[in-house]
Amino acid sequence: MCVEGKTKNYLALTHAFVTGLLNQETHEQLAERKGLHVVELKPERQYYPEVVASPILSTLKTEEDLLPIDRLKLDDFYGEGRYPLYKPKPPPFYAKLKEHLDAEWRKYPFRNQEIAKIRLLADGVLPRWTRDERKKWGAKQMELVENSVLNAPLGIGLSAIVPKKEE
Repeated sequence: MCVEGKTKNYLALTHAFVTGLLNQETHEQLAERKGLHVVELKPERQYYPEVVASPILSTLKTEEDLLPIDRLKLDDFYGEGRYPLYKPKPPPFYAKLKEHLDAEWRKYPFRNQEIAKIRLLADGVLPRWTRDERKKWGAKQMELVENSVLNAPLGIGLSAIVPKKEE
């Protein structure tokens, strides 16, 4: 039984606990009622399925006989269709401010680029741009300049694009 939050209604808690104990079902009873194996997955066994109980008197259902409702996990199965209420986290106080919305809008064109870059690197589409790769590229560019295949850069800045005026 999972109780979330504080409660002071001890009578209701006790009543729920005792009702749960009275209606408790063993693994063997569950296997007989559903006509399926009851399987346990433990992290200690690397989630290898271990059969805990099998139906003895009833026939074992085949794959074709199973319904989607039969494939529930134990917590969903005994929750009787009720799920705990998980309230969404409220947005921060600055979520609707103009400055924050402007900053989010400026970041919008660059969304998912980091993920896409990692995916392309992992798939081998893009080569890794490590220090060694940059050093090799620089050495190759220097060799091309020394062999007069490429023009040498003229100074710093825009001097290669806009020539200096002679005074």
